[in-house]
Amino acid sequence: MRILIFTDPRVGRRIREAASAEPGVTCAFAATGEEARSLFDGDKPQLLVLDAEIDFQTSAELARAAAQSAAVIFVRPGDAIVAEALGELRPFGFIDRGFDETELLHLISKARRAMPEPPAKKPWRFAGRPLTDVVGVGCALAAAAVGFRAPALFAALGRLPGEYLAAGALSLLSLSLLLRTQRTMAFAQLCAVTVITIAPTWR
Repeated sequence: MRILIFTDPRVGRRIREAASAEPGVTCAFAATGEEARSLFDGDKPQLLVLDAEIDFQTSAELARAAAQSAAVIFVRPGDAIVAEALGELRPFGFIDRGFDETELLHLISKARRAMPEPPAKKPWRFAGRPLTDVVGVGCALAAAAVGFRAPALFAALGRLPGEYLAAGALSLLSLSLLLRTQRTMAFAQLCAVTVITIAPTWR
């Protein structure tokens, strides 16, 4: 989790020391509004700790910009009007300037749980179909070919068991691939091809 801290150095140091003790948390500190904007654009933080008493305009702008991408925690201002204005920005929470570390860590933990899950990787596709589906059907068809065409070749060499070993290996590979697609049609195809594959062994 990446945290951007924009407050006075003393408070920022305490926040960074407390937050950095959490596994997987990295902190960046900004001393000016310009630096805070630059870090926000470059680091894409997932949590912002902002201090409107340092720079109200920058804090408000960053809070609005982060509305859909990051959680925002404000250092509670002493002015009630400012606090009310910050509340309208719907922050994740407030911490006091002399905050308790347990309170801060609790908010960080809540923010981490609220983070959206990373998008799942799309499976490789071939001609619009999952690659595992295509390879699985191909292996099953190859197994059927071995079952029908290889007997004469292997019989001539006196090595007929090799046919069954090759057909069995290809059938198992196709089974493992097609079952991963969790497609009813793919499973039906597999069953049909498997029957064709085994049929030559009944002669």
